[in-house]
Amino acid sequence: FLMILFELYMSMQYFPSHEKEMGSTGFLVWIFFVNTVTSLVFLGIQLSILLYYHLSGNVLGEIFTRASGLHGLWPLIMVCLTLTSLNNPDGSTNFWGMVKIPNKWYPIALTAFFMLLNGFRIMWNFIAALAVGYAYKRFRFERILPSKTRLDRLEQRCCRGGRCSLLGTSWIPASSSSSFDVDVQLDRRYRNFSDLGDDRASAPAGGGGTTGGTSGQFVAFGGSGNRLGESTEMTETGTADQA
Repeated sequence: FLMILFELYMSMQYFPSHEKEMGSTGFLVWIFFVNTVTSLVFLGIQLSILLYYHLSGNVLGEIFTRASGLHGLWPLIMVCLTLTSLNNPDGSTNFWGMVKIPNKWYPIALTAFFMLLNGFRIMWNFIAALAVGYAYKRFRFERILPSKTRLDRLEQRCCRGGRCSLLGTSWIPASSSSSFDVDVQLDRRYRNFSDLGDDRASAPAGGGGTTGGTSGQFVAFGGSGNRLGESTEMTETGTADQA
């Protein structure tokens, strides 16, 4: 029961800050992505352990391994805690007033403490969450997630412009999340190259595509030009002599 209360307390500590940073839609997508990756890592660990027990003939260990599973909020909490700690790896965290632990080692120390409370049993769900949390920063998993501008367009279509509510709570739209303006600038810069050289993109709004009564379209070989080897000054001198 105390573990459940501590689990709820930790989720209230880390989930709201991540939701404010990503927006409600982005946070839901992130939860789905992190849970999927953590489940795949946990499944690989379990398959390896089962194969080892099966080859060694340890039937009891194989039974206990089959009975374990990935459930609850702790794996997601450990990923959030690891990402928060790695945002400031040179800092330190006070571990319940007893000792200060460097942030980059704090998730591992907390996992070891929980294993101590669990009777020195290895908690593979925590190990899988730690692997995902440390790999998230190194391999930049955020590049796989949709951008905030794309989530904003999705909310504009399906969520009344982000003015949604769930169970009476307010919905944080992607446009209100942090670094949304940076994503908009990147989206405008790298969206596509179809506007390159488009006259409509550079034409004045009220000029109908013309300036000074001349057409804004480019015509190949439409100018006066010069002969090969002649300069503009030679051409102007020759024209003056003929006049």
